[in-house]
Amino acid sequence: LALRVTASAGLGEVRVLGQEDEGLAPQLDFQSDDYATASRALALAARVALGEVKIIQRDEEMNQ
Repeated sequence: LALRVTASAGLGEVRVLGQEDEGLAPQLDFQSDDYATASRALALAARVALGEVKIIQRDEEMNQ
C-alpha cells in the first residue's frame, strides 16, 4: 500500500518508519516512492500536543 505521512507534536517525539525527530515542534513527512502513481494509497496525518507520535510497519512491531 502506498503511503504518505505527516506527523507532528507540539513538544515530544515523532517517529515515522525509522526516522525520528524530537524536542519542541518536531515534524516528519514521509512519502513512499510509488505514492503518486499508486491505484490505492493511504494519506495519514497525526498530531499530538504533548507526547509521542509513532508510525511503524506491523512487522517492525512484532519484532520489538
